[in-house]
Amino acid sequence: MDPETTDLAIEAGGLRLSAEPDMRRAATDTSLNMETCAGSGDVQPPSMPIQAAEAIADDNDGADAIQNHQTSEARAEATKAVTDSDRVTASGNLKIRSKRTERLKKKMLKKMSKRTVSDAAHVLHLPNEVLLSIATLLRPSDLFRLSRTCSVLHDLVWHNQTFLAREMIAARYSTIEKCFKLPVPLAEVDSSFHQPLKHPSRIEALAIHRRYRHIPVADHDLICTCLTCVLRWNGLCNVVDFSYWQTPLDKGEPMPAFPRNRDPKQEESDADEMLNVPPQKPHLMSIPYTTSELTPRMHRTIVDNTNSIVSKALDSPLVHASILECHLKNTVAAIRRQASNKSNQRKHYPMTDAQAASETDDFLNSNGPSTPDLPFSRDNYDFLEVLMPARTWIKERQAWAYVPDELHERDLEWLAKRWTESSEKAS
Repeated sequence: MDPETTDLAIEAGGLRLSAEPDMRRAATDTSLNMETCAGSGDVQPPSMPIQAAEAIADDNDGADAIQNHQTSEARAEATKAVTDSDRVTASGNLKIRSKRTERLKKKMLKKMSKRTVSDAAHVLHLPNEVLLSIATLLRPSDLFRLSRTCSVLHDLVWHNQTFLAREMIAARYSTIEKCFKLPVPLAEVDSSFHQPLKHPSRIEALAIHRRYRHIPVADHDLICTCLTCVLRWNGLCNVVDFSYWQTPLDKGEPMPAFPRNRDPKQEESDADEMLNVPPQKPHLMSIPYTTSELTPRMHRTIVDNTNSIVSKALDSPLVHASILECHLKNTVAAIRRQASNKSNQRKHYPMTDAQAASETDDFLNSNGPSTPDLPFSRDNYDFLEVLMPARTWIKERQAWAYVPDELHERDLEWLAKRWTESSEKAS
């Protein structure tokens, strides 16, 4: 059928008529005659010439044939489109493509374009590996604050504290860590060494370390009390105690001294009877500087606080890392304080502003005057600049040499031999 052919459906006696343009006028006249008759009330069948009726019938048969042919072609094209690779997925299923899916797609795109800031991805949506990598770039003090924000981050930090502390120490405090190692807990020492370590005569010999009145005594039931571990304990306690007094040192005020020629134990017990004050919660750098002379109660609070912090470091690598961070901060402040002191004409440890701002201890690897011995009392804090025990400068190598970890094992072997022989002689 030519393109000029049109379909004209006329509801006349239930017949569907398809005609050429010439036949359309005849059909229109027929419909008008029907409407005229209907208006007059007499319904009569339309009058049509016999030749026109036969032509309409022939055209009707031809239109039906053409319509059936077009329907067959449409079905063939639809079948061909479904089997096309563009419409079938790799699994053999048909791809969904309909008006409904197109509407859903447009609706989703419109919703995504109107996203607000509150719908943005949260930091907790990141993988744990990415979160831990970000956390290693922080300082230990920052991790403590981060763990207090929510329970999820609290669990993340404390569950991975060993990994986080190891990475932060390696990146920031590798030099300081060699000088301030943790003493070995007694539970990790071979049980065969427990008897010589707790020998009564040897415990009495440990009294020589009680000359440090500003730091607590190592507990022989908690840590190994070989010479190496005792020195490690004293070094960490000095770092914590030194951090308490940064405010008076910066102001140039004298250090508060404990009254001389008095028994601290007796005065502490008397203070407990007179003052029914609960002990303060241990926290690094939480001791206030109030008076020029220490009271027994204040002295005991400081010592107990130091003992609690260092004891926690034995079980928490993150606390140990925070102690190292605190010592680096205090060392930088001490170098600047001594360099600005016009009356102090001694040679100072070399440090640039960029090295101080980096918050790492790389500058401590260079040669410079440092203090290998622990302060005997707080009076030595005034001129204390770089406290780095357990190392010495080797001139031939132009590098620092540190006390090896194997020294702890050697001390235990010597203790086992020394106090076992003493027990046999006594028996």
